[in-house]
Amino acid sequence: MIAILNALDLENLNPGIREPPIAQKSYYLRYRVSDDEGKTWKFDQPIIQQGNFTAKNPFSGVFIGKNAIYIGDRGSRPLVTKNGKILVPAQTTILGADSELSNPGNGHTYTDAVVLIGSWVKDNSIAWEMSARITGDPERSTRGMIEPTLIALNNGHLVVVMRGSNEQKGSKNYTLPGYKWLSVSKDEGKHWSKPEPLRFENGREIYSPSSMSTLFKHSSGRCFWIGNMTTENNEGNLPRWPLVCIEMNTKNLRLKESTLLVLDTRQEEDKLKGRLDISHFSVIEDRKTKEMIITYPRSYNAYKLQEWITMHIKVD
Repeated sequence: MIAILNALDLENLNPGIREPPIAQKSYYLRYRVSDDEGKTWKFDQPIIQQGNFTAKNPFSGVFIGKNAIYIGDRGSRPLVTKNGKILVPAQTTILGADSELSNPGNGHTYTDAVVLIGSWVKDNSIAWEMSARITGDPERSTRGMIEPTLIALNNGHLVVVMRGSNEQKGSKNYTLPGYKWLSVSKDEGKHWSKPEPLRFENGREIYSPSSMSTLFKHSSGRCFWIGNMTTENNEGNLPRWPLVCIEMNTKNLRLKESTLLVLDTRQEEDKLKGRLDISHFSVIEDRKTKEMIITYPRSYNAYKLQEWITMHIKVD
């Protein structure tokens, strides 16, 4: 069993603060390995690329204390390939020419997406390397590429879908279209194509707020994208409804609009409870029934009140 953890080692930092801004300079990753189903852990250590790297400089272009590397929301799940490689989708903040934290899109944060590639070694530890960065265009996504979600196709290619944003600090003008972004690797995750907007099969881009999403491969071989999709352009992170599930065509990597299923959306009675957010969901497959099980909170009034939903979806 492998556990991947965001870590933050800062003295005098209140642990009750959610997403403290200093984390954008200080997050790093740790991993644990258990050979007794998680009862005990053989070790707990930082993830550092093999070669001339250190805890302070764990990967190329990452210098803990100046910029950070971390995993995103629940869609950023690790994957084990047919060849036994352990792939961890992650993101890293970037440095400018002055070697200081850079935010070229003037968004809430700015990151490149990456995939960490792990290989087992004899002592049950893992040797790590980092893929080439998946870089966004700050003129098209003000926060770069965020929270990659990953699947492997039957032909060996890998696909990620990433969150972007159209919001800038100090502005309420949302002139950019809000998209999710797609990239492909044909060499086991080492290099990735230039990210392009996620589209329907007819070529039309989908609107999606800056929120997590999940690519999910069912045991039947069908692949699905689950996330927030809006009919009109969104405003930064909002609205985080409706929540939809739609099948991806694995040949052209576009979404089959005829399969669009609205899982949950704002109802009339929700309007009295303050802003509704339907996000931060988890997806698993029931090994016996083969149902997709989606669990998530319906959050109201800027996450001050929540009710939990569990949904079972039969896949033909």
